[in-house]
Amino acid sequence: CSAVAQSSLYGLAALFGDGATQALQSGQGVMGVVSVLLRVVSNVVLAGRPSTSMFAFCSCGSALLAGSVAAYARAVCDDSVAARLAAYERRRLSATATA
Repeated sequence: CSAVAQSSLYGLAALFGDGATQALQSGQGVMGVVSVLLRVVSNVVLAGRPSTSMFAFCSCGSALLAGSVAAYARAVCDDSVAARLAAYERRRLSATATA
């Protein structure tokens, strides 16, 4: 699942140039560090209660994921993003029709 999502995100970022691809890579690195920090904090704060600690960690991860989905949905609805996506789809469909 992660490989499919990652390739799709890189494809989307490629429509916007090198800066977007770099931002995607930076974001992945930052979220890796945030994930580890959340796990450490949940273990320290809720020491001795492993089930509660894991629940808190997974809840924070779910909140981050929901925020990412909301940001993606908002970005795709932006006029400039929608125009680039529409142009890409037109090129893709015309290339498929001629092949």
